[in-house]
Amino acid sequence: MKTQVIPVEAHDDVVSLRDKLAWVKARRVLLVLPRRGAAIDTRLAWLLLRRKAETMGAVLALVTHSTRVRRLAQEAGIPVFTSVLEAQQTEWQVMPARRLECRSSRADLESLRAVGRRVEARWRTRPVARLTFFSLAVLALFALLLFLLPAAEIQLSPLRIQQSLPVEVMAFSDAEQVRLHNGLPLAQVTVAVEGSKVWPASGRIPVPVTYARGTIRFRNLTDSVVGIPAGTVVQTADAPPVRFVTLNDAVVTAGVDKQVDVPARAELPGEGGNVPADALVVIDGPLGASLAATNPQAMHGGGYQSMRAPSEEDRRHARAALLAELRQQALALFKAQVAPTDLLLTDTLTLTEILHEVYFPAAGQPGDNLLLALEVRFSIHYLPGAALRQRAKAILDAAAPAGFLPADEDIRMTLVEKPVLDNEGVLRCRLLLQRDLKPRLDTSGLARSVRGRRPAVAFSMLTAQLPLQEAPQIRLRPSWWPWLPFTEFRIGIKW
Repeated sequence: MKTQVIPVEAHDDVVSLRDKLAWVKARRVLLVLPRRGAAIDTRLAWLLLRRKAETMGAVLALVTHSTRVRRLAQEAGIPVFTSVLEAQQTEWQVMPARRLECRSSRADLESLRAVGRRVEARWRTRPVARLTFFSLAVLALFALLLFLLPAAEIQLSPLRIQQSLPVEVMAFSDAEQVRLHNGLPLAQVTVAVEGSKVWPASGRIPVPVTYARGTIRFRNLTDSVVGIPAGTVVQTADAPPVRFVTLNDAVVTAGVDKQVDVPARAELPGEGGNVPADALVVIDGPLGASLAATNPQAMHGGGYQSMRAPSEEDRRHARAALLAELRQQALALFKAQVAPTDLLLTDTLTLTEILHEVYFPAAGQPGDNLLLALEVRFSIHYLPGAALRQRAKAILDAAAPAGFLPADEDIRMTLVEKPVLDNEGVLRCRLLLQRDLKPRLDTSGLARSVRGRRPAVAFSMLTAQLPLQEAPQIRLRPSWWPWLPFTEFRIGIKW
């Protein structure tokens, strides 16, 4: 007879298997259960599957190794085999499902209650016993509160000592040198600053203020009339020449050796325009081909006046004062740029470049004040704080006296000597390392020694045993509690 084999997955339940049975075409259906077992583990489920198969006109059988499934299937009247081959070679014997026996007899509830009822001891019903145990419970609770409720905080100010240690430090700008020599890294930072300075002038210079004046005589060299416009330049034959300009328009009548006198003034003020007679002989421009010129009399009237002007010493003083201000300005910027823990080497502050420098008035010019504008670039070296503090802490820890430990994380570092920076970027300096130390205290031992004592007694013990800067402070919680806690973990010691 044809047998249809249906493999069963571990997650298949009654609903999914009923759906699979709905598509069965053979007279015999064999469900092959997985070795890990199936989700169907009740007798009712197998009964429902058997009935579904019967409605389809088929006989249901199983292949499984599970003892529980075999038992449930057999109770439902389903044949069970150990393999598919055995199921195909064996004739299936369908057995009726077993009926469950229902017991109609009811249990005697009163007798069961009597059996299960606990018989209380007679002494527990006596008032004296009840009062005694209640009192013991109250005492136990009070004792528990006595140990756990009170708390104390003891604030100690141990006597501090200062640890000072001078050390030689080598820092390298090259990271490879830092690793080779186990030195400190050396960092550099630059900044550009600008400013101006007004400095009173202390010098005096002669300033040309008046022009030399006189008359220039022009002589006609042609037979034609020659016009002389105002502003015609006549100069000496010297190098450099002294130049004069005519003040008025003039005309020389026609004819050789015809003359005309024209007033003139030096082109520049000052005594340089005071030239002797017959010194102005060169006519500048095309008129020189038609006219000849000379000054029949000396030109005079040019002069100087002494006026205030910045001297070279004023320039030096103004520059030095402004550079000092810019240096302080750059130092403030450097302090803002680096971290608070970095050690800024102020002695390495260097002027590296002058970007802009202007003086007004210029050299040789008069003025009551000198205005100087500067824009410069400064550089400075510093030791990074992380590496420096790590090295300083290791050095101080190695030299710390026995029985003491750091009072806090503060380490003060001071330059003892001016640092020296060579051309290879190696800096050598001497530092003074300082920090505060406090004695090492056994807090657990102190708490053990003062536990359960009155605050006054504990105060006297702490004052006598410990070197303190200030008197110890003892705070109890609650404040009205007369003793320190009896347990150590309820006593907190801060120092």
